[in-house]
Amino acid sequence: MINYACSKCRTAMASPDGAAGQVNKCPACGQGITVPPAAARKRRAAHRSLGKHLPATSTEGLLNFVGAIFAVLAFVSFIAGAVLLINDQFERGVILFFCGIALIGAAILYSAFRHVLLYLRTIANGGRGPAGE
Repeated sequence: MINYACSKCRTAMASPDGAAGQVNKCPACGQGITVPPAAARKRRAAHRSLGKHLPATSTEGLLNFVGAIFAVLAFVSFIAGAVLLINDQFERGVILFFCGIALIGAAILYSAFRHVLLYLRTIANGGRGPAGE
């Protein structure tokens, strides 16, 4: 059996193995749906298996929180470095200033990682977004 979903209403449908390429009508909305070939099914199955090891959607709040922590730490490092530089504590001020730069670099890398993670989760959910909606 070939299992697939309506592209309009996402109703689950099934057809015999020899029906690939035929057009079937969705029982729920009446949309004409072409039965996918076996290669497309294997590709979707591979995308679904890719998504099994990715974190659940509930972790998106945690991802946003970690990104905010990077930004706050970078800001605090810059401010503390500036205060130390003003108070003639050059070495400590420079160290904190460069820590702020390093945190900004880490935040940029983290943001890139987060976007790649969300993109992979979208692919794993068949292009329907992180929550599979």
